[in-house]
Amino acid sequence: MFLREIMFQNMKDFVSKYFTQIIRRLDGAVPPLLLTCVLSNAHPEYPV
Repeated sequence: MFLREIMFQNMKDFVSKYFTQIIRRLDGAVPPLLLTCVLSNAHPEYPV
């Protein structure tokens, strides 16, 4: 049980680090103008 909890915690950390890395890469690749456009379309109540 204890071992499984440790493994689960490690997997959670790994997944969150992995997703953070992907998001950073996407953020670097996507032009800011397109990102702004997507954000303003997703949240019309927040004018960018």
